[in-house]
Amino acid sequence: MMFHTIAFVFAFLPACMAGFFLIGRILGTTWALRWLLAASLFFYAQWNLAHVPLLIGSMAANYTIGRRLLRTVHRRTWLMFGIALNLTVLGWFKYADFLLHAVWPAAPVLGIALPLAISFFTFQQIMFLVDTARGQTAPPDVLPYTAFTAFFPHLIAGPIVRPAEVIPQLSDPALAHPRMQNLTEGLLIFLLGLGKKLVLADMF
Repeated sequence: MMFHTIAFVFAFLPACMAGFFLIGRILGTTWALRWLLAASLFFYAQWNLAHVPLLIGSMAANYTIGRRLLRTVHRRTWLMFGIALNLTVLGWFKYADFLLHAVWPAAPVLGIALPLAISFFTFQQIMFLVDTARGQTAPPDVLPYTAFTAFFPHLIAGPIVRPAEVIPQLSDPALAHPRMQNLTEGLLIFLLGLGKKLVLADMF
């Protein structure tokens, strides 16, 4: 489901926003954030359902390491472990076939499918670990963290953003209260991007 498709513009996005604000109004911000996380995982699953457990496992592992970084005096060791773990997983999916055939040219092809957006959510979480180790990111609850990592507008195409710029916004109790200025500005930016994609990018 691409951002410029009819399914996204006229079905997924309106349903996601309506559900978010409606649930926020009735049940509160925490449930609205759960809805956003579920919608983001559903969006990712449209590409390949089999890769959803990888995303969830990556979030669980990095959140656990991030919490550990806050409680240990061996921050550098845990940070290096977290970075190495992330890069190992990324390297397996991106370069396992290449490295295998560099060492053993006659080896059969492994045929490992590259999960969508693995580079984005891997490096985003490495940034989270680094900022946490430096004390630049306050320890988030698991729900804002997972909603930040899986957030569908930037999950598959970036950009990579600093956790301290987004997670506090997701932790705001007033997050699920619609503000007309935010909605109109967001709609304008979305329509400008959509126009550039359909009119300029596709044409050229």
